[in-house]
Amino acid sequence: MIFDAEGVIIMVNAQSEELFGYPRESLLGQHVEMLVPELLRSLDRAHRANLLEDPSNREARDGIDTHGVHSDGTEFSVEISIGSLETKRGTLFTSFIRDVSERRRLEVEAAHFRSVVESSQDAIIGKNLDGIIVSWNGGPTAVRLRRARVIGRSTSILVPLHYETRCQTFCAACVRAR
Repeated sequence: MIFDAEGVIIMVNAQSEELFGYPRESLLGQHVEMLVPELLRSLDRAHRANLLEDPSNREARDGIDTHGVHSDGTEFSVEISIGSLETKRGTLFTSFIRDVSERRRLEVEAAHFRSVVESSQDAIIGKNLDGIIVSWNGGPTAVRLRRARVIGRSTSILVPLHYETRCQTFCAACVRAR
C-alpha cells in the first residue's frame, strides 16, 4: 500500500485488499488511519510525522508491531515495514503489511506452556531423539540435579541401567507413533 504525507492512500495491491477486506476502490483516496483501531490513530499520525522528519529512522520504519482493522471491524495483529520515496508529489510512503495474528497466538500459547512447565513441581525433561537432555524445568529440587549439570547429557544419567533399554524402546515407539 502506498500513501502520501497526509496519510491518504494512493495505491493498493491485491494483498492489501484481501488483508483488510476492502475492494481497492473503497481504499483509494481514504485516510490510512481507517485501517488502524481508533485508539491507535493518534499514534499513527505521530509515527507518520516522525517519518517525515527523519525518513532514515530505521526504528520507525522496520517491523512495527501494531493492529489493523478488517472491513468487518475485527482487529488483528500486523507487522508493518515502511519505506519512503521522494517524488514530484512530495514524500510517499510504501508500507508492507503482514498479518501476524497466528504467530502472536502461538507466542502466547508457548509462553503459557513455558510458565506451566517452569512452575511445575514435577520433573519435566525434554530430550532429543538421541536421548540427550535439551531442557529441564526448575521444579524437581528433590532430584537435586542442577540444570547446568544435565543439559547436553544423556538421559541415562537419570534412569537406572536396568531400565535404560526399556525406556529407550518405549521412547522410540512413541516417536514412531507420531
